[in-house]
This record gives sequence, structure tokens and C-alpha cells, in this order.
Amino acid sequence: MNIIECPYCKEENEVEISEIWHSNESEPHKCECWQCRKNFVFTVQTLHYFKITPADCLNEGAHLFVPLGKAFEVGGQIHEQWTCSVCGFQKTRLSLKTEK
Repeated sequence: MNIIECPYCKEENEVEISEIWHSNESEPHKCECWQCRKNFVFTVQTLHYFKITPADCLNEGAHLFVPLGKAFEVGGQIHEQWTCSVCGFQKTRLSLKTEK
């Protein structure tokens, strides 16, 4: 639930944000204040936050691989999938495990 303030009486009103509301941010949505019973409209605006991380692996540095926990067999050998924890690059490598 999200809280919005009535523009008439300043009372807080709860609204449930639907995923479909994010598709058209300029579309007004109707609300009736539970306190003063006046109708008003509101629009939904989505804010984006960007987390910025240095990616040395994309600039001649080494990837920091972690296992994805996925393995498969090819020609009797076990292969594991790995991903770089910084840039998301994925690779498959031969497992060091001897069991299947």
C-alpha cells in the first residue's frame, strides 16, 4: 500500500499501486478521500535508481567468476556454468568434480 494526501483536507489515504499503472504515467487515477469524501485524481510516476559499479573486467581486468549452480553432461564430462559477479558474462567450464 502507498499513502497519498488528499489535496482538500490533507488526510492520508491508502492506495494500492497496480503494475498496469506504470505503463502510462500521464493517465489520471480517481480516488475518493475516506475523510472528506471529495474526489481527486493522481498520477503514478516511476523513479529510476542507477547503481554504478566499476567493471575492471571490461577494461582488461580479470572477471570475478562465481558458480551459477548449473551443470550438464557432454560426452561423459560434467560442465559447470559460471557468471562474472561484476558484469554478468557467463562461461562454461569443465568441472573438477569426478562424480556425476
